[in-house]
Amino acid sequence: MNLPSNGKDKELFNFTMASQPNVEIRKLTLKIDCTTSVPGLGGCTDGSANPNYTDIKVTEVASGAVWWGPQDLSGAGSDSSQTLTFNDVQDLAAGSSTTFKVTADIKSTVPSVILSP
Repeated sequence: MNLPSNGKDKELFNFTMASQPNVEIRKLTLKIDCTTSVPGLGGCTDGSANPNYTDIKVTEVASGAVWWGPQDLSGAGSDSSQTLTFNDVQDLAAGSSTTFKVTADIKSTVPSVILSP
């Protein structure tokens, strides 16, 4: 998958949740790992206390509804990884299987990359 610089709502990854009984999800935690060989170019921050990844949200693929977010990475946080915690309460119906995608806006200074499957 190609992850362009200066991208809006670019998919970082997707996942599926399946439930046998009715389930209430009270917290979702995402760890975002940012790897770069040049500080400020592709890491979590730009080297000037600004986040490289913003408007991070988790969207239900079938409906397009945002279930969690948006949140931005912290410009004052680590350049190598940051953790986001979403506290919006959501329900999964019994017997359901729901696919989600995690998207973000990517700053123009971040080099384009190709993600391995």
